[in-house]
Amino acid sequence: MDAVEFMLQNFAELNRLWVRMWHQGPVRLKEKLEKERSELHHLVVKNLHILSQIVGVDLEIYKDTVLPRVLEQLTSR
Repeated sequence: MDAVEFMLQNFAELNRLWVRMWHQGPVRLKEKLEKERSELHHLVVKNLHILSQIVGVDLEIYKDTVLPRVLEQLTSR
């Protein structure tokens, strides 16, 4: 499923961006950083929602393919 693979790759990139944003030093303005984090949060949530709504992704595919890769990204920080 190309759509699932694309969304999982997108999720991985969003996760890497989130980690980089957390490690930025005090040079960045706090308000701007918080706004960017909030926007990124919304993208991550939307990405997860889309993954759950892709046609052809049933419970088995989600459980066996999607969820393990999402959890891998979340725990590999």
